[in-house]
Amino acid sequence: MAAWPIRTAARNLADRSFSFKTSTGLISAYSAEPYEGGRRPLILVVHEIFGVNDYIRDICYRLANMGYTAVAPALFQRHRGAPRREDLGGVQPRPGADTFLQYSGCRRGDRKS
Repeated sequence: MAAWPIRTAARNLADRSFSFKTSTGLISAYSAEPYEGGRRPLILVVHEIFGVNDYIRDICYRLANMGYTAVAPALFQRHRGAPRREDLGGVQPRPGADTFLQYSGCRRGDRKS
């Protein structure tokens, strides 16, 4: 059974994809906010294992419709990007730390500073 994201109307919203510089290179991100100018609170949207996809962009739309600026950075970009659903071999019940470590490019005992 497949699940599809709710498609929130993007009326009166400004959305864009952009990149920002970090100490380790560029990170891409997505943002949505109301068209009307002025200062507003920012919410950092943290994606799940599949990265900044339609579902995460829709969450940004919903938050923007509520008056916030929503920004979703591609957090796995430094580690080969987010895995595709096809790469996971089906839904895995209750993935543990080993599953995360496998897709993050780390091994047990690794420490990154």
